[in-house]
Amino acid sequence: MNVDKPADVLLSCIRLGQYWKEHRLIYAYVRLAEHPNREVRLAAFSAMSTIGNDRLIPVLLRLVNSDKAVFRIYGLEGAYYYADARLAPFVNKLLNDTNPAVRIAAILAAGEQQGENQDLSYQVVKLYVSDPSPEVRERVVEITARKDWRKHSYIVNKAISDSHPDVRLTAIRSLEYMRDGQTPKFLSSQIAIEPEEKIRIRALDAFLILQNGGGGAGLSRMIISEDRADLRLRAVQVSARIKDKGTLQALFTALRQDTSAEVRAEAAMAIAELKEVKISAPVLMEAIKDEQETYDVRTAALLSILSFRSSELISELYTVRGEIKSFPFQKQLDTVLMKERGN
Repeated sequence: MNVDKPADVLLSCIRLGQYWKEHRLIYAYVRLAEHPNREVRLAAFSAMSTIGNDRLIPVLLRLVNSDKAVFRIYGLEGAYYYADARLAPFVNKLLNDTNPAVRIAAILAAGEQQGENQDLSYQVVKLYVSDPSPEVRERVVEITARKDWRKHSYIVNKAISDSHPDVRLTAIRSLEYMRDGQTPKFLSSQIAIEPEEKIRIRALDAFLILQNGGGGAGLSRMIISEDRADLRLRAVQVSARIKDKGTLQALFTALRQDTSAEVRAEAAMAIAELKEVKISAPVLMEAIKDEQETYDVRTAALLSILSFRSSELISELYTVRGEIKSFPFQKQLDTVLMKERGN
């Protein structure tokens, strides 16, 4: 394989050699370890790793000890595919390289080093605390979650409130793979003050994954304060899905004050999901009696009252019936009460 050949030709040759486990191609792979095309380099490293030929080690050692950052990165790319005790000390050293791109490559390689004396996870997570580069901190969070380093889950929680939005977003995305009992609290606290809309949106998915609102501060803020009605609506839906009672007062506020009738109706339905009958019923009754409210919102509040299955509340509805002036809603209430009487 001539290094001057087009990349697609080289890739085809490498893959065939890897499939056949052709040891005679090892020297060609060694030459391609420094190819400027990243895909070609990675394919060569992968092929050498499949063969298991030790000639790769001197090549990688020469690269990781190069004076040029680009060659150190090449060597770390190879270490990613070829974990070996002889490489671990050099990977560890490059975790503190002056070049952030080298540190990122070292983080990825460190995650692949296995064995009792090759665990570099502690050195990797230390970078989160000490490294000024947000890209480096982001990679630390990613690999901690991807490699499922449970003993370092606190790093993901800490990153939720990182000073850089990209790191915060990565931390929240990582919750799909790693979280602990404290994670909902950290997430809720951050979302209560989070300035970035894209992060607040992603947090809604995270709350569903966690099935815990962390006390409701973050969701409550979104229910009440989001500028976009669709986001307020989704926050209400999430609070109902996870049954976060910490959002109850925010739902009351949404039912009474939100400018979107759709959000108000959804809030009325969500209140019923939280099953706090004693404090919820008066608020729902208030919506039912509000002649300025829309038919849909009043109907949603009515259905929520019925879901409590309370004879006292049914009796109260009979009393309220005489106060209703809207004919369509009056008819709806009559239909409901007739069905209840039949039951």
